[in-house]
Amino acid sequence: MSTLFLILLLLGDALLLAPDGSPLRVAGALILLLLPGLAWTDRLLPTTDRFTRWIIGAGLSYTLAMVLGLILHYLPGPIPLWAELAVLNALSLIPVLVTGRWSLQTQHWSLGAGRWSLAAISLALVVILAALFRFINLGYSEFQGDEALALIAAAEALEGHQDALFLRGKGPGEVLLPMALWRLTGTINEAVARLPFAIAGLLMVLTIYFLGRNLFSSVGKEERLGQKAGLIAAGLLALNGFMVGFSRIVQYQVLVVWMSGLALLCAWLWRNSKDPRTRHYWAGLTGTFLGAGLLAHYDAILVIPAIAFVFLSDLPQISRGTSRQTKNLRPLISGILFATGCLLLVAGLFYLPYALDPQATRTGDYLGDRIGDGLLKNNLEGFLHFNVFYNSSYY
Repeated sequence: MSTLFLILLLLGDALLLAPDGSPLRVAGALILLLLPGLAWTDRLLPTTDRFTRWIIGAGLSYTLAMVLGLILHYLPGPIPLWAELAVLNALSLIPVLVTGRWSLQTQHWSLGAGRWSLAAISLALVVILAALFRFINLGYSEFQGDEALALIAAAEALEGHQDALFLRGKGPGEVLLPMALWRLTGTINEAVARLPFAIAGLLMVLTIYFLGRNLFSSVGKEERLGQKAGLIAAGLLALNGFMVGFSRIVQYQVLVVWMSGLALLCAWLWRNSKDPRTRHYWAGLTGTFLGAGLLAHYDAILVIPAIAFVFLSDLPQISRGTSRQTKNLRPLISGILFATGCLLLVAGLFYLPYALDPQATRTGDYLGDRIGDGLLKNNLEGFLHFNVFYNSSYY
């Protein structure tokens, strides 16, 4: 895969020579943004199922793009194209040069044991259906209110306004992604700005498939059961009105759901991994994706109980031991600590400086408006309104 990654990297760089905003330049920018995570997961998780590795690699690329945009924004002055390009190339080249595996050999691909061809066809139909709803006529309308605010913040951040990301009262993820793409493409429009979110919405469907497949295959000890569960979950998510709508606008919701799914998937893979080194990587990715979800919005905290349950689900087995109990606890403790460290590193990159900024006081007002400022207050009336609008009652 190293040769393929190197070819794609050169192709992405070459396509940036196309005119600003042209389809070729947009394609080159997307290649450069997606390559780093794919290269790193290929380096660190070579024994993982190829398709699972690609989904996780794409999520890691989105995370690195947000973290890179945040770091470049903190530097004084406008964000130059050469700086973003240099860092993206370095992040892609390092794992490629370290692997030393230079070949383009064709390998056997499968979606699992058993009737993999039927599962592949079914999943392909779900993905095609999801893609049709998410990509067709993506630039059909001008930027609506919240989209315009995100793009204004992105423009200000690109020009070096130091408080551009702190004025929004929520996570910067919905600003950082179009901002990174904007600098690479030279210009922006509705379709291009929404493209990263449409791609995330499609990859979210695939993530839920692999999450369902892994959960039910492990419980039922049967691959076909896991495939059915994953396909049903992916199919429902592909048609969900909220997820279709949020995949077509510049907003955080689809990022929160996707990163939450990735974090839970990595936590489950950590729980079932037998290799100590790979298990360490899964723990780190769990915290990394949870941190990326929090960069998108505070809503990502809702997946923490599920992740905690997965991590702590080994405790009953550990408690049966006596003399080796402390030794058995070490992988659990180290996994929790490493995941927490990665979470704090990724999320803290924004929230620590934000907590020290005077604009942080706006967050309380924002959250109070969204979830209610009283102990027994809720927004069920608002939820009902949105559900009726986005999800057909007939469906």
